[in-house]
Amino acid sequence: MYLLFDIGGTKTRLGVSEDANTVSDVSVVNTPSDFESAMKLYTEESAKIISGRNVEAAAVGIAGMLDKDKKTLVKSPNLSTWENKPLGKALEQILGCAVSVENDAGLAGLGEVFFGAGRNYHIVTYITVGTGIGGTRIVDGKIDRRVYGFEPGHQILDVDGSITGDVADLEGLAAGSGIKRRYNMSPEEVKDGKIWEQVTKYLAYGLHNTILHWSPEIVIVGGGLIESNVIPIDALNKHLGEITKMFPDVPRIVKSELGETSGLYGALQVLRSR
Repeated sequence: MYLLFDIGGTKTRLGVSEDANTVSDVSVVNTPSDFESAMKLYTEESAKIISGRNVEAAAVGIAGMLDKDKKTLVKSPNLSTWENKPLGKALEQILGCAVSVENDAGLAGLGEVFFGAGRNYHIVTYITVGTGIGGTRIVDGKIDRRVYGFEPGHQILDVDGSITGDVADLEGLAAGSGIKRRYNMSPEEVKDGKIWEQVTKYLAYGLHNTILHWSPEIVIVGGGLIESNVIPIDALNKHLGEITKMFPDVPRIVKSELGETSGLYGALQVLRSR
């Protein structure tokens, strides 16, 4: 049996795979802001899910940038107290098995390529829009080579502060954390359609830049703000078609097929490939 984790800035999802093809026994808990509290919670939740069964290996996706050995979180704006803590080692001690750690967006993208909307494509961009904005480039079924990680959410869009009053990146303009800072409301509380129109347009500009850099066949978007439909896929494609001038064909933006379980399926694929 494999144990699977998807640790986001707000929620953590855990699941298992007994047949190496499907994910089951999914549970969702709030992600503790404190690392030690998180390890205690994951010890308890893992024991509930495992329920006495033998765990061969585990794979973990986490929001942020990992060190070169993929054992330690070195930078995560939404999990700052976790930085430089021995994540991989701590989970191996808790679970008693080998643990693979990867960026959460990377795993979600892998999940979509092997089990979801990215099947039959060779070059795929996956972007997750939730508390933060993350992304990955997957080429021929593998997360593309990089030194640290892909961080499309931190591309700077508001260069002169004319939108926010300060230099702002895509995450600051279109992610849940940025919306909360700008409007002093959680995304769930924002009912003004004009705000969501602006957020959608900012996200389209960020996708435009990422497409120019990565040149994918298709762009898959997922995450909480996509799953809740406050950012419409049709509107993203419309904006992208209007602003993309360099390529003769604009890659299509599609919604994640796996939704909230894409990261767990990506974790499964990591273990299947090893």
